[in-house]
Amino acid sequence: MRVAAGLCLLTLLTWFAGCSSPLIKPADTSPARAAVVSAAGSQVGAPYKFEGTGRTGFDAGGLVYYSYQQSGFEIPRNAQDQLRAGEAVVFFEKQPGDLMFYRLGASQSGNENGLHVGIYIGNGQMVHAPLDRDKVVLETIDTPYWMQRLVGVAKLLP
Repeated sequence: MRVAAGLCLLTLLTWFAGCSSPLIKPADTSPARAAVVSAAGSQVGAPYKFEGTGRTGFDAGGLVYYSYQQSGFEIPRNAQDQLRAGEAVVFFEKQPGDLMFYRLGASQSGNENGLHVGIYIGNGQMVHAPLDRDKVVLETIDTPYWMQRLVGVAKLLP
């Protein structure tokens, strides 16, 4: 069982290694979306850092800000402003690079309004920087925990 889990983790790390191999981009994903997904994915494992927006660490909004900035797009820094800047997307029409917004408690999200954000990467998964995990993680979004807390999906890219 440990060998299988180790192989699965190794596969994910190899898939997300930003320097050694770019993410595989679905045929219907634009280059801009693929760039954002790749930038976010390359930070899996980076430390959580309150108000962090760089390689020394990230909070949720900082990871989104960094991923878009690395891909050539200027967007707002915090989750609340990112939600306001985005165009609403129906959950079942989300695409890689779209932002997933969740309402968490202030102590869970690290900010007073409790809004948390992650980047949808496809296949029912997002990359985000949760305060309680102390690092950037890849996570499945269609669990009861995340579905009950979903505020909305927004796009900032065409």
